[in-house]
Amino acid sequence: MDDQLWPLLGYVFALDSAAFRVATSLPHSGRLALWLVLLAGLSQGIGQSIILFINQVKPARFALSLLINAILRKWR
Repeated sequence: MDDQLWPLLGYVFALDSAAFRVATSLPHSGRLALWLVLLAGLSQGIGQSIILFINQVKPARFALSLLINAILRKWR
């Protein structure tokens, strides 16, 4: 599975429909999908934190902004 994983992820990110069918048939595909979603969310949160820090946002507003963003993402 490991030798097929990285090329398959490349096809999934390219939105190739055949890759999605293959990806769902792999063992532990649900766990892999969950990890990808968690890593994507973490990456976005870190990126937003860096921008807020560079803009010298006050700590309370910084935390509020991250909290509101997390809540809004949940409802999209």
